[in-house]
Parts: sequence; C-alpha cells; structure tokens
Amino acid sequence: MWHLLFAFIASFQIILMLIGGYSRIHDLYQGTDKRTCLPSFSCGEVKEIPYPFKLQGSKCPGFPVICQDNTTLLLNLTLNYPAPRFLGTYHVKKINISTTDWEHYMSGLDDWNWIQIADTNFASKDSASSVCLLPRYSIRLAIFSYRYNLKPVTWVRCRKTKGHAQLDPATYLPLPCPRNNASSSSSSVPWRSYLLSNTSMTVEQLDRSCQIVATTVISYDNNGDQEGLNLTAISSQLQMGFRVDLRSLCHLCDSKIDGGCPLFCF
Repeated sequence: MWHLLFAFIASFQIILMLIGGYSRIHDLYQGTDKRTCLPSFSCGEVKEIPYPFKLQGSKCPGFPVICQDNTTLLLNLTLNYPAPRFLGTYHVKKINISTTDWEHYMSGLDDWNWIQIADTNFASKDSASSVCLLPRYSIRLAIFSYRYNLKPVTWVRCRKTKGHAQLDPATYLPLPCPRNNASSSSSSVPWRSYLLSNTSMTVEQLDRSCQIVATTVISYDNNGDQEGLNLTAISSQLQMGFRVDLRSLCHLCDSKIDGGCPLFCF
C-alpha cells in the first residue's frame, strides 16, 4: 500500500517538473522571459538591443554579440555543419525586430526580423574608397538559408594578352586603385583588378583570363534592374553592409556555447 503511495507522489513530482520545464520553454519561446533573463542593452550607436540577442558570455539562450570598447557591436559568424568553420567577425550596423511572435515568424510568414552587418574593412571607411579594399573575410551567398535581396560582390583580376578579346566594360568594372594594377614580377603583362557588375554571373561564365580574388555580399533594395550595378552603388552598399534574416542566424548558431541558441531555432 505504502509503496504505491510513494510511487504516486514520485510520479506527481516528475509531472510538476515537466510542466515547469515546459512553462519555462514556452515563456522563452514567446519572449516573455526577456525581462529577467534577457534584458535589452545598448552598445555604441546600436540602442536597446532586444532578445534574441545577448552579450557574449551570457548563459541565456540567444545570438551572442560582442560590445567592443562600449562603442562597436560585433557579431561572429560560424558555419557549424557539416564541420565547424569560422566565417568572420562583422560590424553590426542595425537590428530590426518587427515581431516577437516567433512561431509565426519561423513559419515564414514574416520577413522583417533581421540584423544588418558589414565587413569590418568597409564599415567605417569612406564609401568612395570601399571598392579599393578587399573584404577581411570572403563570404559566399550560399551559406545563408534566407537570401532576401542579398547579392554577391566579386573582386577579380584579369591579365589580357595580345589576341585576346577585350573584357566587356559594362560587366568588368575597372577599379581605380593603382596598387591593384601593378605588373607581375614574372610577366610584363599586368594584372588588372575589377569588380563584377553582373551579380548573377557564375564562375563558369567568368572570362578565362580572370581569377576570383575575394567575394562578399550586399543588400540591394532597388526594385529596378538589379543585375548591373556601378561602382558608386557597390561602394555605398559595402559600407552599409547587408541584412541577414534571423532564420539564417539559426543555421549559423552554435547551440553548445553560452546558453545555446534562441529556442525558436529548434
């Protein structure tokens, strides 16, 4: 008789623990726990940073960011599948959270939760000189699972010899950077540096005299022709950075570090 009573009490305690755990998860999922575990914070020009972001080192679930010298907000990107690979540290320019209904958001019905980041080589530079720099980290469009208005930017160098057809100047934009046009020590034919204006060009379509030097991505919101960009537009976008949908960050988040990823990622 007594052993049945003890078994009932033990089972009841387990049920209470499960209900409590579910309630905790549900609160975090809905964002209601952010007042106690995940308060908003500011860093430099980025104010009132909300859940699902957290300062690196916090044991709460969320996307970790770094506040450097209380002036610059940084985000590390890491590709965790099929094997961990560090993608780079990016300057956070802006965070936009338009809905905290994460279940609705993760269902794909809302595209307005994003973070805008820029390569640190471009973030604080004058936009006119951005194209004369290379990204600190090369990054490919393919790593982002949600690519709303993201376009690749590709730096190439080409060496044309006599008899070769000339490059299309509308596609291969010559860079106004003298140091990028120096002659090779092994040849009198110089390498010339270009940006590709055609953001949909594939590697297979690249002129045979050219080599890819670096790649990054930009956001381009113009509703007009997005296939051909000029140097001015590319320079401005490099400085502004690009928007990453938070659903893409779920795929770039390490669930084993610092409290794990936001629970809506699972």
